Formats: sequence, structure tokens, C-alpha cells
Amino acid sequence: MTITAKSKQLIILHLSDIHFGSGHRFLADKTTTGAIAPERVPDLLASIKADLQTMDVKYDTLIVVVSGDLTVSAHDNEFTDCRHFVEGLLSFPIFGTKVQKTNVFVVPGNHDVRYDQNTHESFWKCPSDLARV
Repeated sequence: MTITAKSKQLIILHLSDIHFGSGHRFLADKTTTGAIAPERVPDLLASIKADLQTMDVKYDTLIVVVSGDLTVSAHDNEFTDCRHFVEGLLSFPIFGTKVQKTNVFVVPGNHDVRYDQNTHESFWKCPSDLARV
């Protein structure tokens, strides 16, 4: 498929409801610490990369949005898996150009909220592991 435009073109790649955690389609064996083995996450990236390589897209600006639900239950190891995934998106060209970190937006969903926290700050706190992306 070829997408072209005579004027400047903005492309938004929107990936939503990835749900890292138990039952994730690309779930790997657990490591000795109980976290998902990070080497398994690239299988999802490889699938996305293969799909995107079939498209011939001409654009001026590419924005990538990864929106919630990022996790199943807002556990730290689930956010770690999501961080590996987002870092992976930055590691290969999408439509022929490497994505700039400033053009990636991560928006949490209701599964990414820590409902067991009793202060407003901790309830909405972004895990530091994901904030490093």
C-alpha cells in the first residue's frame, strides 16, 4: 500500500491496549526474579516491524502513541516490559525513519492505575521504570 500527499503529511501510529502482564500473548517464561524475560518482548516488536515494512508511506512527521492499558494490573514488572517495548520501538526505522523519542507519547489507561494506594500522589504515580523511556 502506498500513501502519498501533495501537502505535508502527519502520520500517527497508535498502538493501544497492549496489556503487559499475565496472559499477554507474547508472554515469555519467567526469569528467576519472576519478571518476564526481556528477550521475549521483541517478538511483538518483530511482528509490528514486519507489518510496517509492507507499507510504503511518505510523510513529514511521524508520531507514535502507545496508549493504555499498558499493563494488566499496574505491577512494576509489567511496566518494565512496557518500557522494553517502547525502547524497542525507538530502535528500528518505522516507515524508513527512526522515531525520535520526542515523538513518542505513552498514555496510561485504567489498568495502569494503582488502586490499592491511599494517597493521590501514589495512586497516579508513574513507575520510575517507565518514566525512563
